Amino acid sequence: MKNYYVLVILICLSIACVFGSNNGNTLDIEDTSSGTSTYKIAYLDAGENIWIMDENGDNRIQVTTDAIPESEGHTDKVEYFLDQIKWSPDGEKLSFIKRELTDKSISGYQHSLYIYSLDNQISQLVLQDVDINGYTWNPDSKHIVFGKNITYDQFFVNIIPPIYELYSINIDNGESTELIQPINDKHLIRPRYSLDGRYLFFEEYVYFEGHVLLRVYDFTESKLIIIDQDLAHRSGNIDISPSGEKLAYDENVYAFASGSHIRFRLMPDGPDTGILPSNQDYWCALPKYSPDGTKVAYLRGLAADSPLGYLWYTTSKEWDTYQVSEEYVSDFTWSPDGQILIYQQQGSDNKCALEYNLASKQTKEYNL
Repeated sequence: MKNYYVLVILICLSIACVFGSNNGNTLDIEDTSSGTSTYKIAYLDAGENIWIMDENGDNRIQVTTDAIPESEGHTDKVEYFLDQIKWSPDGEKLSFIKRELTDKSISGYQHSLYIYSLDNQISQLVLQDVDINGYTWNPDSKHIVFGKNITYDQFFVNIIPPIYELYSINIDNGESTELIQPINDKHLIRPRYSLDGRYLFFEEYVYFEGHVLLRVYDFTESKLIIIDQDLAHRSGNIDISPSGEKLAYDENVYAFASGSHIRFRLMPDGPDTGILPSNQDYWCALPKYSPDGTKVAYLRGLAADSPLGYLWYTTSKEWDTYQVSEEYVSDFTWSPDGQILIYQQQGSDNKCALEYNLASKQTKEYNL
């Protein structure tokens, strides 16, 4: 096992709805330390290619070279999104999705999934020419679960809505198997595991209604857990605590709005255990648990400036709230020990990030 911490910080994050490039809940933070604490950071350069560096900005490695973010007529557009870059739980590999234009899918894009090995610095093509809506590493670091469009490249694909199932792929031999079938022909998308691998959380998307229904599969009990409908029809951005025992969610399905709360509850269908209040002047959204599960970072913004928000965090026990940033924040992530918040300011030139130490309450800047 590598002797370092690993995290991904997203740069130039744009808030989008379910079928956009980002869902607001995709930062991947892995603790693979056995003594020495260092960071590995994956980021996009100005040309939207993927790079890796350590926490001091040294030892930079370019992972991709073929990004074409804005080509004339968009006939050969190739894109990478940092919300689709994920470190394997063992810290040895970096997975990412290459997106290209196509007329085969209703979304207008086709995807290829690659895995980059830190050992040999080679990218391996795992999935090619598919339509993927969210994916997650299995805690064993040998399998990836993804939402697959099973109607991709079929007749009338641009007339009927797509149907997504959950598939699992073995990254060693490339074998892909069906994991969970659609429920009532709804879309199963954006899976993520609890750290112990017992629970697989995923979303059931009601295509024409815009409802996001949270589902959980318990591998120990071999059963599907359905989160109550009251939550399902209100939830927008959802995050799960590392243990899989707690849930944080906001009510912003399509846009941030005044009066929107962040609520907390026990899994799988327990009552609300807390709420981040708001009023008609501001909103709270995008909850993200710290790796130890004791804190939740989030954005809080003024209704008049939606969707721009300041970075705050709360302790999940006492529900005290603390402001971190004085400027609007475009993205944020936790350090592996949960003691530091790293964030990017809205409108910055994307060449630096800010690091806030919760203990010292000091902020420092470092180059990307």
